[in-house]
Amino acid sequence: MCCRRRAKRTRLSSVVKHHMERASAYAALATELEQWRLRPLVELESRIGLPPVACDVRIAGEAVTLEVSVTWTDASRERLKVEAVAFGPSHWDMERLVERIIVPIQSP
Repeated sequence: MCCRRRAKRTRLSSVVKHHMERASAYAALATELEQWRLRPLVELESRIGLPPVACDVRIAGEAVTLEVSVTWTDASRERLKVEAVAFGPSHWDMERLVERIIVPIQSP
């Protein structure tokens, strides 16, 4: 993913702070979640209990890490929760955006 807009920066003494472009990050999360929604249920179920799948992407020229994990929504095991998290490039502030979708398990 590559955006043309530049990251917002603020100067504090000689330190340049990078801020995640929130609108672009939410768009990346939505795109990632839609790709996961289209995967077969068997594949989603196989990710339950495993560490998140992580990838680094460029959003508005900044390096952002996306992590996606899959869990059951509750003990009934009738729905899966797919959660995507974007971690921003800042080392000074915790920048974290989270979006999730619920995928029902359909009975045959």
